[in-house]
Amino acid sequence: MRDPDMHLVNAMEKINKSFACLVALVMASVVCARQQDLVPARVEVSPAAVKAINEPWLKPDERRDMRILHGQWSDDDLNTTARKAEAALRVWNLQDASLDSPDAPVAIRAQALLWRGRAMEAASLLVGCDEPECKLIRADALMWLGKNDDAKIILQTLRDAPDVNDANASALRAAAQATNQLGKIQPLSAADWKLAVDQFGRAREADRMNPLVPLEEGLLLVNRHNRPQGVPALWQTLSLDPRSSRAWFALGELALHNFDFDSAALASDRLRLLNSKHALADLLDSERALLTDDPERADAILDGLLAREPNMPQALAMRAAVAGRRWKPELAKQRLAEFDQKFPGSALAYATLGRTLSLNRQYEWGQRALEEAIRREPFWSEPRGELGYLFMQAGRDEEAVATLKAAAELDPFDTRSSFGLWLMDELSKWKEIDSPHFRIRVKPGIDEVVAELMPAALESMYVDVTKRFAHEPAGKTTIEVLPDHEFFAVRITGMPGIHTMAAATGPVIALEVPMEGNPKKHLGLFDWLQVLRHEYTHTVTLSQTGNRIPHWLTEALAVSMETKPRTFETCQMLARALANGKLFSLDKIKWAFVRPESPQDRPLAYAQGCWMVQYLQGKWGADSVPKLLEKYKQGLDESHAFQETVGVSGDEFFAGFIAWATEQVKQWGLAPEPSLEKLSDTIRAKDPKLQLATRQAEQERLDALATYLAKQVGEPFQVAQTVLVAARWPKVKKPAVEITDDMVDQWLVQYPDQPDLLELKLRRRLKEQPEVDGIATTLLDAYAKARPVDPYPHRVYARGNLNSGDQQAAMMHLSALDLLEEQDPSYALELARLYRLQHNLAAARESVEKATRINPFDAATREFAATLAIEDGDLLRARLHLAALAQLEPDQKRHALRLARLDDMIAAQSVKAPAAP
Repeated sequence: MRDPDMHLVNAMEKINKSFACLVALVMASVVCARQQDLVPARVEVSPAAVKAINEPWLKPDERRDMRILHGQWSDDDLNTTARKAEAALRVWNLQDASLDSPDAPVAIRAQALLWRGRAMEAASLLVGCDEPECKLIRADALMWLGKNDDAKIILQTLRDAPDVNDANASALRAAAQATNQLGKIQPLSAADWKLAVDQFGRAREADRMNPLVPLEEGLLLVNRHNRPQGVPALWQTLSLDPRSSRAWFALGELALHNFDFDSAALASDRLRLLNSKHALADLLDSERALLTDDPERADAILDGLLAREPNMPQALAMRAAVAGRRWKPELAKQRLAEFDQKFPGSALAYATLGRTLSLNRQYEWGQRALEEAIRREPFWSEPRGELGYLFMQAGRDEEAVATLKAAAELDPFDTRSSFGLWLMDELSKWKEIDSPHFRIRVKPGIDEVVAELMPAALESMYVDVTKRFAHEPAGKTTIEVLPDHEFFAVRITGMPGIHTMAAATGPVIALEVPMEGNPKKHLGLFDWLQVLRHEYTHTVTLSQTGNRIPHWLTEALAVSMETKPRTFETCQMLARALANGKLFSLDKIKWAFVRPESPQDRPLAYAQGCWMVQYLQGKWGADSVPKLLEKYKQGLDESHAFQETVGVSGDEFFAGFIAWATEQVKQWGLAPEPSLEKLSDTIRAKDPKLQLATRQAEQERLDALATYLAKQVGEPFQVAQTVLVAARWPKVKKPAVEITDDMVDQWLVQYPDQPDLLELKLRRRLKEQPEVDGIATTLLDAYAKARPVDPYPHRVYARGNLNSGDQQAAMMHLSALDLLEEQDPSYALELARLYRLQHNLAAARESVEKATRINPFDAATREFAATLAIEDGDLLRARLHLAALAQLEPDQKRHALRLARLDDMIAAQSVKAPAAP
């Protein structure tokens, strides 16, 4: 008997030997997923296929068969029941009458029955058929019926057939497919999997024109997460047969696993071109709805599919997963039972449910589902790999390693499990720094200078965040400090909705170090504490709600916990969206995160969500947030959660928010009355030429709208409906007007608090006379009062005060500017310098520590931080910065000497300290 431990050792040795290849493969997969569409927008039919169809020596029926083989048939080619059945099967028209006819090939009829979930009928139909294709379908049917031993006998016979060693493409394909199916019901060696891949390769050499060969090879590869090789095989399939439903579906599934929803939609569209009621298109659309947080739509799609095909196993399994995402365990249990009645012993439904729950951070429930899938089909590696990644996201490293090892032993060719093992092995070598509530992991080396700064700051942050939400997560949170964007991208592979330099899975937060350099490698400078406040808020609110918090709200609360005030640019964006009717309603805001329609949608959703939280707390008190989160934990939907928390429905909440937001924008000085545009209209109204130009501009807009609407004739209503809303029409491009200084002065007499006029006069004044004299001061004060969210007056005052030597006044304005800054340490460093001159060492150190967080690898900043710490008597903090300097500048011997001297001072200080009672 083969020693399984030795088998695993051998497999891991192969993984280690091909480490560079493995990482390159995974990175290629990540790059492919992010930079290249998985689903082709159009397919060019292979010239070889065209040539084969047009060979002059073909007889009419041979040409018909060739056109069907390459997906180029027309109705005229379907002149027999057999040809009709084959074409119907290819496009999944599974209820076509030809597929019930005894004149159709038995294998085609059985395959249609099996795809419809009628496994018993398929198996019975194939009794007596000894063709390899019949045997493969029968074995598959028996596996669905839970008769794995019977299936195993058939598959082993096919795999070990004597003619496999010949260059017989059909026998080679059958043997490779048999191995692939055996992998779910018995353990296979690396040699077994390698042989299957080799057999597909030999089959391709023997029959280059058969689209089924690259299709089956591609499916084997992508099912083992080998996308760089599997995707080209599927594209080759489409070039040989653009009507290959299984190839389109496989690419759509890959897109969904990469959270590439546009490509998945494209695959669905292509399937519907083949068959308007394509079952595989429904499966893609339902899974896409599920992954984009719309389980109700997913259920509706599946209801329609199951009304037509009530036994389709993939649809029944997905339906159980949808119940899980709707946070309805009893419904999920019921749907799992319904699946079991039809497919006893199958792990598919539990595996599908487990993956969905893992993606939604329902770790305990997801673990139970995946463990049941493993119990049912212990040799199927996919649920084990999924469980391993669940443990990784949950911060359960030892269980992750053990589970991924088991998955790799079952299928050494599965790159995802192998890569997960490599990643966990790599992380296990990293240094760990513990604090009461956090475990910080960092790669040994230069990045340690960032991690060493964190413990005290994180513990202070912990108090702020947990107090705000009245909740403390169980156990420590792991912070992984990652060296660059490439490693970060690999670390979060398989996690949805990641768009920044950090990500939280709940118990684990991955953070990229702030560093300048190649933008492909680093994201630049940023205040890592602000980022971690945001991400740790996710950890707390996910824990508090059992991971059932709506996407918009978890982001809104995370933004609200950042100490940086709302920027002027954000205020302007919100004001524009409010004025143009483009703020998101409660039922629409989540789509801005998962399916943004414009580049502004996602930043607007972040900002608006935080704004709505501000309104919620201002009207109903700070404790309204924990109360609302409790309702989400109970599984209530948006409207009911608001109703039970604050006594209004979601729609009523939003209406109240809009009214409040309107007043907010006025207070910001971003909705002045009259607006500068209205004042400009008074100039246009007095000038005949400008009047004519304005009318022409209005007509041009109407003409453009009419042309656009004309193009929408025949399109679904929702395509054109938004343009019918006047608030969404493009603005009239009115002729420009010259606003003279006299006009500004005249208008200011009438409207002395109009912020646009004050800004215009102020900027013109400072352009002519840069010094901040009495007139400029009056204008600055007036503008700052009229538009308090614009930092421009602070910048002008700070520059003027510094030039005049008024440090105290400058510090007030620099502090306001520094609050808004999290990517540039300049303000913080200047404040530290000024506070030091005023002997305010506590404030100076607070500022320099912020500068250090933003640019932790800058030696001069570390030098300054160490100096201030020594002056303030904090020798331990000074030592931390000096130790960082020694790592940043290893060639500077003076750092070692200074560290030694500082250690002597620390030792002397401890001797002088009184003994503890």
